[in-house]
Amino acid sequence: MSVELTIYIALALLALAMRLILLGAKPLHHDESLHATFTWYLFNGKGYHYDPMMHGPFQIVVTAAIYALVGVSDFTTRLLPALFGTAIVLLPYLLRRELGRLGALFAAVVLVLSPSFLYMSRFYRNDIDVAFFTLGMVVCYWRFLRDQRRRWLVGGLALLALSMTAKETTYI
Repeated sequence: MSVELTIYIALALLALAMRLILLGAKPLHHDESLHATFTWYLFNGKGYHYDPMMHGPFQIVVTAAIYALVGVSDFTTRLLPALFGTAIVLLPYLLRRELGRLGALFAAVVLVLSPSFLYMSRFYRNDIDVAFFTLGMVVCYWRFLRDQRRRWLVGGLALLALSMTAKETTYI
């Protein structure tokens, strides 16, 4: 493993720690509680009904699965955004040719330390999911333009589809 990749992994571990520490310590915000209610309904067998106020089903379905795997709590409710907020830190590594090595590393550091990204990575809404999917699409499309490999195009389209299931801002 290269020193550069080790730095990115260390940044991701730092991001993970920053996002998980005391994640369930505060009560759910009003917006979070609405999303959690719909998740709770699905988890308890009441099904899912699309409501534009709650955006797409992605967050609700995945978090209901998290509930089934590890239980229901404020911590587990916020776990999905924390994981996306951690994973997004690794994406600039794949843009080193486009951003330059230093630029990509700087972007990763900003994603770790940005108060806005940290907050949204600890908040049960769809915003960090869409941010991850969007940056992932950027990675895939740049890679496709450079390599012309079908997997990057398919990956970008898959991320676009997932983003559309996450929040309506994807259409914009």
